[in-house]
Amino acid sequence: MSNPLVSIAIPAYKASFIKEAINSALNQTYSNIELVIVDDCSPEKIDEIVHGFNDPRIRYYRNEKNIGAKDPSKNWNKCLEYAKGDFFSLLCDDDTYEPTFVEEMLRLQQEFPNVKVFRARAKTIDEENHTINWYPSSPKFESCIDYMYQKMAGFRRQTISEFLYATNFIRAQGGYTNMPRAWTADSLSIYKFSLENGIASTSNFLVNFRATSKNISSIYSDAIDKRDAILLFKKKIELFIMKTSNSDHRKLLTEALDQFVYTEIYCLCTHASIFNIFRIIFKREVLKILRSRFFTFRKNRQ
Repeated sequence: MSNPLVSIAIPAYKASFIKEAINSALNQTYSNIELVIVDDCSPEKIDEIVHGFNDPRIRYYRNEKNIGAKDPSKNWNKCLEYAKGDFFSLLCDDDTYEPTFVEEMLRLQQEFPNVKVFRARAKTIDEENHTINWYPSSPKFESCIDYMYQKMAGFRRQTISEFLYATNFIRAQGGYTNMPRAWTADSLSIYKFSLENGIASTSNFLVNFRATSKNISSIYSDAIDKRDAILLFKKKIELFIMKTSNSDHRKLLTEALDQFVYTEIYCLCTHASIFNIFRIIFKREVLKILRSRFFTFRKNRQ
C-alpha cells in the first residue's frame, strides 16, 4: 500500500479550539488525507467554523440529535462509520497534531506491518498553547499485556487522540468500547484493538492534549456514574486478564488492576461531597476493594 488514504476524524461539540484542531489536521506533511468532522448536535457554531475552511478534503456531518452526552464514545464510533480511509485517527476537538503526525505513524506501520495500532507521544498544553507536562516515552513495540500492565501501574498516560489504527481491523473489533461518560473507554478500546498484534510507538512528541476546564472529566462530575464506570472497567479488564496464559503475569496484572481501581475510587472520593462519598463507598464491590487494599497494606507493614 504505497499511498494509503488516512482518515482523521474530529468528534465535534466544543467550538473554542476546533479551528486549531482542524488546521493541525489539514496541515499534515502527508497529503493523502480526509478530515471527517461529526458535529454532535452542538449548540455552538461548529458549522460556521468548518465551512469557513472551504477545503475539499473536509467532510462535515451533523447528528440530528446529541448521541454523546452520556457516552461521547458513541460519537467516536459515528466518526469511524463515516471514515473511508485505510487508516483512521481520532482527534479531539481541542487537541492538535504536529505536522508530521500522519507521516511518522505510517512510517511505523511500514516498520511493523502486522501491527494495527500505532501510538505517538503527547504533550499536555494549556489554553495558551504552553506545554505544562508531557507523557512518558514508550518502547517502540510492546504487547497489549505489557501496555496494559504499564498503564494500570501508572507508568503510562494516554489520550484517545494519540493513536492511528488500521480502519477495517478496528471496525471488525466492534469499534470503540462504550462506557458511561466515556470514562476508561479509551483504555478499554486500545486494549481490545491491540490484544492480537500489540502497539508500535514513537517517542517523538506529535500530539498536543489540551487541558481545559471544558474537558469531559470537568464537565461531567457525577460521582456515581464514574464509580460505576470504574467498576465496569474492572470487570472488563478481568476478562482480558483471564486470556493470559502465564500465571505470574495474571497475578501482576490483577494486582495492578486492584491498585488502579483503588486509586481511582480514592481520587473520586477526595473530589466528592460528604454525601456522595457515602454513596460511592457503600456498594458491595467497592467495600470489597477497600477491604482488600486494607489487608494488603497491613500485610506490607508487618
